[in-house]
Amino acid sequence: MSITDSVFIQLLSLGLGHDSEFDIPLEVVDWPALVQHAMSQGLDAVAFDGMQALYERRPELTEALDTSLGETKFDWLGLTLQAEQDYETYRGKLRELASFYGQEGFKMLVLKGYGLSLDYPVPAHRPTGDIDVYLYDRGEEADERVKEKLGVAVKQNEDKHSTFQFQGLSVENHATFLNVVEHRSRRAIETALEVEAENALVVSLEGVEIYVPTPMMNALFLPCHMASHFVFGGIPMKQLVDWAVFLERHGKTVDWTHVRLLAEGAGCFKLARALNGIVMDHFGVPSECVPDWGRDQALEERIWQDCLKPRKDLAARSVWEKLKDYLAARWKFRLAYRESMFLNFFRHGWASIRGKYLPGSRSVWG
Repeated sequence: MSITDSVFIQLLSLGLGHDSEFDIPLEVVDWPALVQHAMSQGLDAVAFDGMQALYERRPELTEALDTSLGETKFDWLGLTLQAEQDYETYRGKLRELASFYGQEGFKMLVLKGYGLSLDYPVPAHRPTGDIDVYLYDRGEEADERVKEKLGVAVKQNEDKHSTFQFQGLSVENHATFLNVVEHRSRRAIETALEVEAENALVVSLEGVEIYVPTPMMNALFLPCHMASHFVFGGIPMKQLVDWAVFLERHGKTVDWTHVRLLAEGAGCFKLARALNGIVMDHFGVPSECVPDWGRDQALEERIWQDCLKPRKDLAARSVWEKLKDYLAARWKFRLAYRESMFLNFFRHGWASIRGKYLPGSRSVWG
């Protein structure tokens, strides 16, 4: 692990409220490079929290930190304040979308983003992104209302969701939580998610009701979401931080026996177990918040090193590069899915062809 990565991970752990030895000499840290790296991961505000914690927990380092950081500290503060402003803007747009759906008679469940941010020590420091919603089998009707009432174009170029732009944010309207068209091994988990969605938690967003997943729902969905990134590009660090925060906040309330049963059936249990070990070792998640599934530390290290690799620009890769990467990911595929990679290759290829050249032939609503 590079010095930049090592300092970055320690600061994330501190930013999440955990202790860290921080035994790296300050004079060897390239702070501008570290901040740039944190920005590329969308975690500069959480890392800044870690820096603040380092000042508080190690007062003897104050002078050395001030000298080492220099003007970078103020630039970093500015980025953090911008992240807080972006979060409030995101909340406002999320509220307006929920208000629109509510007025049209739709119940809106928000996946990932906002609900996960509420578990962070500072919610506004979780990076914002797209809005993923589930409208309880009324997605097609809702898309028609969006086109009619908002005058917005809706695209159906993904098997599990349609997409549209709302006030500058991309919205994904999910027909299913997981891509069960391409990955048949996920069907049992998909069914469990749809059942659990009926128990979604109500959150008031400045007087407007939205729904967020239950802990059980996130315990099933988040590892599957990470698995798809793991195979086809790599797990972003912010997803590992999401998992760490989720486990520490809700790990003691989840029925892990049921999660394990479904994960084993889907073929992703070993990956889920390894992710648990990774967030315990690197982000300080207490063992009592994590199911006792044993450890495979060699596998954990291999996955961790993959997570540390710079992410490729998927859009910039040629077809040949994508094929090589796909074949090189065979070991990842075996950890993520219980199905034939050969058959998945053709399912994925056909889905890509339909999405790019035959969009009218694909409808997420069946």
